[in-house]
Amino acid sequence: MKTMDRIAGVVTTTVVAMGMLAACGTEDNDNADEAQTDDVSSTEAAEPSGTSAESGKEVSEMPGEDIDLRETIFPVEAQDAIDKATDEAGDGDVHAIELDYDSDQDSWVYSVKILTDGLDNENDDHKVKIDPVNGDVVDQETEQTSDTEKAIDLNDPMTYDEALDKATQDVEDALRGWKYEWDNGQYEYQFDFGSVDDTTEVTVNAESGEVTQD
Repeated sequence: MKTMDRIAGVVTTTVVAMGMLAACGTEDNDNADEAQTDDVSSTEAAEPSGTSAESGKEVSEMPGEDIDLRETIFPVEAQDAIDKATDEAGDGDVHAIELDYDSDQDSWVYSVKILTDGLDNENDDHKVKIDPVNGDVVDQETEQTSDTEKAIDLNDPMTYDEALDKATQDVEDALRGWKYEWDNGQYEYQFDFGSVDDTTEVTVNAESGEVTQD
């Protein structure tokens, strides 16, 4: 009987010990899971809130003249304005686009210039103005010219964002207007920085990346 009692005691002690080890293992796993959860939460909280372009505010109504275009998103993008202008004027070489405040219209407008074939060896140079909020054509004028122009591409050889980044390394101020065109034998972006009444024009050569101020 004493032998059997000793065996039963050993078994009981072993079972208790195994239970304690299992409990410790479970507690360690729980702690590890909690630590991993904390790490994930910390990582998510540390992620950036967004880029500067995403921090801009999209407008639904025409804003005033004193906005900073870097902080304003119009519903109608530059390519949308080009597409609308070519629908209006016909297919041709789009050689300039500008976003500026038009005092005659008392609003912001895209001005898109398109060169199409005319009569008697002349070309028709169309200037179509597009509302950047609703996409309507607000004005159009056409003149005859013997000049030839090269078509622009908003993605090549330099994008608007790339050119703006170069320009703001030279001048850091509110953006009041911009233009992209073929001019003087080169593709160039022009940015107007400063106040409404006093701006500095920064030109970025879209091919060479050279930055100049006027």
